[in-house]
Amino acid sequence: MEKALFSNIKIISVYGTLSLGFSLLGFFLPYASHIDSPLDSATPQHIFGHILWGAIAGIASLSLRYIILTGIFAIILDSDHLINFAGIDAVSRMGHSIPFAFISLIIMILIFGKKKYMLGAVSFAAVFVHMSFDTFLGVGHFPIFVPFSGIEVNFQGFDWVLLEAIGICAILLCRIFLKLKKQPLSQF
Repeated sequence: MEKALFSNIKIISVYGTLSLGFSLLGFFLPYASHIDSPLDSATPQHIFGHILWGAIAGIASLSLRYIILTGIFAIILDSDHLINFAGIDAVSRMGHSIPFAFISLIIMILIFGKKKYMLGAVSFAAVFVHMSFDTFLGVGHFPIFVPFSGIEVNFQGFDWVLLEAIGICAILLCRIFLKLKKQPLSQF
């Protein structure tokens, strides 16, 4: 139990560092600008909403560990608020991007082992479920192609459903892949 707890803390720390580190890259981009302090959004409803949205997507893994990790990863993406709170001029919401979703997927698998596909899927999905909850709250503008482009894409209305579905599908497809990988092809 203690070993599993330490392992999860290590995984969460790595993802948090990755998210914060990627967000710090926004300091070096030519379209960096000063963002007002986002502490107004740090309400219990905001925090627990992201965790719940992530946990819902994590159910597709059928693993309590990955349900919890998906929820925690979904709120960790707001680590970029620390940069803004510090008054650093940077591109806001760097972790709310498709490139970060792929980078986190690859790096988490490389760091924790090539057989940790579900950890990569959860890392990827967390980006989309996070954007889903933000869109649900009415704050659905993200630089989804950063660092390649600083242009923000605006999601609205029921777009949150599509974003949540992408996260769920990423985890579900990984689960199916892992299940098929254990089954000999002659059984199909």
